[in-house]
Amino acid sequence: MFHTLRTHWMSETHTQAAPVPVTGTAPLSEATRGMYVRIVQINGGQRMRKRLADLGLAVGMEVRILRDACGHGPMIISVRHDTRLALGWGMASKITARVEREG
Repeated sequence: MFHTLRTHWMSETHTQAAPVPVTGTAPLSEATRGMYVRIVQINGGQRMRKRLADLGLAVGMEVRILRDACGHGPMIISVRHDTRLALGWGMASKITARVEREG
């Protein structure tokens, strides 16, 4: 779902933002900078879910994408407007999210 948005966004002919899908879910790793997404499911094991909960990230939370992973480097998200988390691509790909709005 987010893949077509990312492909369009990264193209050199991009002149304005592509339409943001309002329904449906995709891995958090596919979200792009500026999006507000709601965490729908965490597909990792118990240890990963506990680690994310300890960091303040849980199902149902809305987060903002500050830096997308683009397949390399960490994804940086804003949680509760005052906390930033860096997630590796592997961890971000195990989190299912739904786009709430474009920032």
